[in-house]
Amino acid sequence: MIGSTAIALVATPVTTHLGPEPSYCVGRTVLSKPLSPSQWATCWNYGMHQPAPGWLTRAGYEFGHSGLPLLAVLAVIVVVGILFVRR
Repeated sequence: MIGSTAIALVATPVTTHLGPEPSYCVGRTVLSKPLSPSQWATCWNYGMHQPAPGWLTRAGYEFGHSGLPLLAVLAVIVVVGILFVRR
């Protein structure tokens, strides 16, 4: 169980409309080697500026590029709301 959790938390590159994410942008920490200005700008464009953890940013990217799950969630909320109001 612990091993599978550790594997799930490893940062993996993401492919966006910009192309595949460079390896120097993945898994950055405070102790990582400083980036050059051009590397920093590239990582910024790939979402380094997002105020969320990398796994959450990637999940949001994947979820946001498929409108069907969002519509399904909204439909469930509407149906539950209608059933709750009728009672």
